[in-house]
Amino acid sequence: MTLQDWGSIGELVGGVAVIVTLIYLAVQLRQYALGINSATFHAIMQGFNQLNTMFVRDPALADVYSRGMADPASLSSAERYQFVWLTRCYVNIYENLYQQFARGACPEAYWIRYARELKQTLDSPGGRQFRTTNTTYEDLYAYVDQMPSNTGPAYDMALAPADVVEQQESNPRAV
Repeated sequence: MTLQDWGSIGELVGGVAVIVTLIYLAVQLRQYALGINSATFHAIMQGFNQLNTMFVRDPALADVYSRGMADPASLSSAERYQFVWLTRCYVNIYENLYQQFARGACPEAYWIRYARELKQTLDSPGGRQFRTTNTTYEDLYAYVDQMPSNTGPAYDMALAPADVVEQQESNPRAV
């Protein structure tokens, strides 16, 4: 073999090594992106869980939020303040999810589930009033507005179908 043959073999081996390195880097980047997405979704779920835990621990706060969604005019001044900030906390989480979706970091099927939940919230009397005084979320509102109205059974604050909630209240052992 000549020196030129050895040089050609070296170029071939070098080319294969570059391709293997690029494949390795692509796999590493994909795993990194999956890790980032998992961490993002975990943080979002922690946000929802923290807010929901506040309601579980403080029934009076849950009552303010529930009454505010149904009839914001029924709230006192202090309760309206609580209601607005609680709603803002929830909408901030939805805004985060929406931005993740818009950037391609949240699968559409995952986002749509939460967007439907948000639409239901924003379509309530309290949600409509919140929207008029909190215009920070215009892009999110525009997305939700183009969605069809929720046509399934009504959900209460526990996100259980209303007929199941009524059944639990009348006969707790039946469910």
